[in-house]
Amino acid sequence: MKSIYLLLCLIPLFSCNEINELIDSSKEGEVSIYAGDKPVVHKVEKPKEIKRYRIEPENGSLSNPFLLAFVEQLKKVVRKKDTAALFTMLDANVISGNETFDRGIDAFRRTWELDQPEKANNFWRLLNRQLQLGGVTEEQAGRYYFCVPYTSSNKAFAKFDYDFDWYHTAVCIVENSIVYEEPNEKSFKAGALKYDIVEFDPNFDRGYFTKILSIDQQHKGYVKTADLAFTNEPHLEIVEIESEYKIVAYTKHD
Repeated sequence: MKSIYLLLCLIPLFSCNEINELIDSSKEGEVSIYAGDKPVVHKVEKPKEIKRYRIEPENGSLSNPFLLAFVEQLKKVVRKKDTAALFTMLDANVISGNETFDRGIDAFRRTWELDQPEKANNFWRLLNRQLQLGGVTEEQAGRYYFCVPYTSSNKAFAKFDYDFDWYHTAVCIVENSIVYEEPNEKSFKAGALKYDIVEFDPNFDRGYFTKILSIDQQHKGYVKTADLAFTNEPHLEIVEIESEYKIVAYTKHD
């Protein structure tokens, strides 16, 4: 209120443009405006900086030709839904779950129901989408592996001082995802996500739209589900074993 009163008092002395220029060009501190020989001090506070929670796209395989060749071959196998070829790319002790019996190629086949084409469609569809996103190299207790997709990277999330709920977290994977006020593309456009990390409402029946709240609290509403990658989805781990790349795990984030 004091600032508004000050500006009203100054109107007879300065034009609106002159006052706006003085305020807009100032930084944190004080601006002295003289009315005759008497200074009038206007305090200017620095705008509060908003901490952004974002994970931008990254594809570490591009810098390693051997890893890139493996990933490109895997993409072809997944597009063809070639189970036999996929099994040749798995490590003999591949992990497909958190239990001790979720080990090996037979367990992998059972876990992802690859003997049942209709049920396996979800597996192929999700893996294909994740491979298009790209991945990053991770290190865990001296062990290095390539993580796909990049949105499941522990390294990326570790940069933020925040207690993420992996079961209700997602990452926007596009540069401009419109946030709608209602789950309808004709509703008011409340903003846009740009690689933001968000939390989604598990009570909303997720379909074409997902109800979200960005971690920085700047965006709330509904975005297209296709624009998000969910951290509770499985992720690939690829490791070089005896000069040959193999898939050693495809499990959910834990």
